[in-house]
Amino acid sequence: MSEPSSAPKAHWGRAVAFYVLGAIILLGPVYGHFFATGSAKYLGWKMFSRKATNFCSARFVDAQGEPLERYAVLKAPRDPRRRKKSKRFRDVPAVERVGQSMCKAIGKGATVGMIAHCAQPDGWSVSVKDNVCRR
Repeated sequence: MSEPSSAPKAHWGRAVAFYVLGAIILLGPVYGHFFATGSAKYLGWKMFSRKATNFCSARFVDAQGEPLERYAVLKAPRDPRRRKKSKRFRDVPAVERVGQSMCKAIGKGATVGMIAHCAQPDGWSVSVKDNVCRR
């Protein structure tokens, strides 16, 4: 009769090592994100890295709350290759400057509201102004 082989023991050892390693890979970052320990090994959750915080998303509205299309109001081409300056917003003052340009383009007595969402390491920073035409 032949002797029992050690293949089943090796199979179970590899399976246990596979599952233990998989658990470490999957749960390692989760610990730091949920508990925000602050150590270099387990960093807390951040929405954006430092490099991705120089942009804002903006919306402009009129006095009734209807959206204003900034390219139509400023008579600027929508195609970014045809625009002379990039209209990417880097901060809230840049959004306010475009809002004020829209006020000048609309004319006297204009009301342009602004809603800007700017990226911060901890999430979105929201800035709302009822009328950027008033200084």
